[in-house]
Amino acid sequence: MSEPTVRERPTKVCPECAETVLADARRCRFCGHRFAPPAAGASGATPEPRGGVLGLIFRRPAPPSTVEDVLAQWGVELLDGEHADDIRLCRVDGEPSYVVVTSLRFLAVASRPRVKGPRTVKERWLRELVGVERSGQQLGRTTLTVRWLHGTTELAGLRAAALA
Repeated sequence: MSEPTVRERPTKVCPECAETVLADARRCRFCGHRFAPPAAGASGATPEPRGGVLGLIFRRPAPPSTVEDVLAQWGVELLDGEHADDIRLCRVDGEPSYVVVTSLRFLAVASRPRVKGPRTVKERWLRELVGVERSGQQLGRTTLTVRWLHGTTELAGLRAAALA
């Protein structure tokens, strides 16, 4: 008798944390990064949407498309003339958080809220920024110490690409 063949499942690399995940994954199981939906026909047949009542119950809302949309979903409003370009996942003072630097503010939004409701948001005005220094590096991830007029913030686990 011949041995059964083991079928390898296709994988992809997460652009945020560089971990290998299944190719069909919508979200990285390591860092939570959401992958863009595949183009129609990219992986063959597109799945049939559920119809009827189940389709209404289990329909997922479209993921936010911009940083501003993500912040609005979290209940964080940008001020008039303020804009944000990027979100990064790291540890802020030891807590897993998303960091957003806008044109006016530094925001740290809790990545896993402890209770249902609004996420914890720490914010600082960029005009209070005194300096930033690299205070450590481990396994290709950098720790930064951000000095403010009143206190410091430690950002740990940033990839080199995030520092550019």
